[in-house]
Parts: sequence; structure tokens; C-alpha cells
Amino acid sequence: MLKRVHLEQLPDYAPDLNPDEGIWQSLKNVELKNVCCEKIETFKKQFRLAFERLRHETDIIIGCFGLAGLDL
Repeated sequence: MLKRVHLEQLPDYAPDLNPDEGIWQSLKNVELKNVCCEKIETFKKQFRLAFERLRHETDIIIGCFGLAGLDL
């Protein structure tokens, strides 16, 4: 059986409807809160490490989708 795709029209800018905004806020305000790097390469490494840590925090990720009104 074929499933049909439903497209949802979203406003031009709606961070409260975008689960990625919550992910970014968690990275920026929790994981990378006190990170200060002199070189971009060092920051990239710190960002990758922070992203890896966040990948394992499924409750945070699911919560970001829930706050956006989306179910996984």
C-alpha cells in the first residue's frame, strides 16, 4: 500500500516549530557553554565531541521534537 506524503506549510521563521533549534540551544548553552578556543580547528574538535555526547542524550532530542509539537 502506498503512503501519501503530507506537506505542512510553515511560517518563514518559526524557531519554536523547529526541533533543530532546541538541539542547537543545548549544544550552545550546555555542551559548549564554557568552551573558548584560539583556533578554529580546536573549536571544530570540541564541537564534534559535544555533538557526540548529545547524540546519546535521547531524552533531550525527543524533548526538542515534543516542544516543537512533533512526535517521533
